[in-house]
Amino acid sequence: SSYGDAFHKDAIESKTFVMLNDPAINAQLQTILKDLLAVREAPSGIRYSIHLIDDKQINAFTFGGYIYLTKAMYDKIKDNTDLLYSIIGHEIGHSEKGHIKQTIQELELSGKLFGDNGMTYFQIKKLLTGSFNQRNELEADYYGIDLTNQLDKNLCATVAFWKEMAESENSYNRLEDFFRTHPFSGLRAQCLQDHIQQNFSVSCAGR
Repeated sequence: SSYGDAFHKDAIESKTFVMLNDPAINAQLQTILKDLLAVREAPSGIRYSIHLIDDKQINAFTFGGYIYLTKAMYDKIKDNTDLLYSIIGHEIGHSEKGHIKQTIQELELSGKLFGDNGMTYFQIKKLLTGSFNQRNELEADYYGIDLTNQLDKNLCATVAFWKEMAESENSYNRLEDFFRTHPFSGLRAQCLQDHIQQNFSVSCAGR
């Protein structure tokens, strides 16, 4: 989208992050993106691209068809290609399920999208990494895992990843969960495990 183009251009010009041009990694990410887009059931007309950025936070986010994966995230999961598929599939899900479009509409209504008094790249990035509610996040998780399943990848790799991430989080607290945008990793792992069991008859329990 034009907003995605403007966001990407601003991100580069402001040097808020540095694009990493590693030919081998970029080729791998392009292949994964192409594979995932090819198995969408009702593909949108969104033009996608994927970019590796120099960032020490373990993160991935998307805006207007541009998907960003931090080097820290890549380094953490680079030896697990199946997991890379579901993580990138999750970001595709945010666009295909309309979460990004909804976010843009909300920003337009509030008058905060670019322009003289618009949000900076840093503010938009912060919004994108925490703007979706838990329902959006789980919906994107399911979308990503469904695409990954169509490519015959190991679905339980994603469950194992979120279980590992959960070990560094606080124990489940309903009140804190209510105010938290993203689902706790433990809850995320459980929801994905249930989704995989119910839809694909694959048990990830104990893995």
